[in-house]
Amino acid sequence: RAPPIAEAAAVGRCHRSAVRRAHFGRTFDCAFAPWEEDASVDVFVTCGEDETARVYAIDRDGSREVEARGVCRGHSGEVVRIAFSRRVGVFATASADGRCKVWDLGVASEENGRAVREVASLEGHPGEVYGCCFLEDASKPEEWGRYIATCSETEIWKWDAREKVVVDKTPTRNSLCTSPSTPER
Repeated sequence: RAPPIAEAAAVGRCHRSAVRRAHFGRTFDCAFAPWEEDASVDVFVTCGEDETARVYAIDRDGSREVEARGVCRGHSGEVVRIAFSRRVGVFATASADGRCKVWDLGVASEENGRAVREVASLEGHPGEVYGCCFLEDASKPEEWGRYIATCSETEIWKWDAREKVVVDKTPTRNSLCTSPSTPER
């Protein structure tokens, strides 16, 4: 079991958890999902400036502190967005490195705890990827985790994450506008 990473501090009538060094730098996003394999635990993931996504577990009844479950490394730029699939344990990260990665929390075992592994890297965006979400039909659970939408520059891309290919995308900026590039922020 990983050591606890949070310490509770009583402040008046409120309690708060102060997570020590979740990321080295700014944290940009977080996402939450119930964990069906263990009815007492929920999972959340954060992402940040240190080019990682970090996985945590928290007991539903609040009996234990937040517990680190894994670090997702593989991006070469800030990780700015997290999205969970309806398929338990599958999530995506969007990064300033121009890639969207799909991760699986894997199967728990006594040897490796719960391994987080990369299952797809969606590459070829024209710039930074600042958004991602799973496109899922509740009536088709066999396809959960398969299709992902990503946003890069002025384009929206639809991916088949299993095949790691673009299924569809919006027209490029140059075909729609007279301005050749995205304006600076």
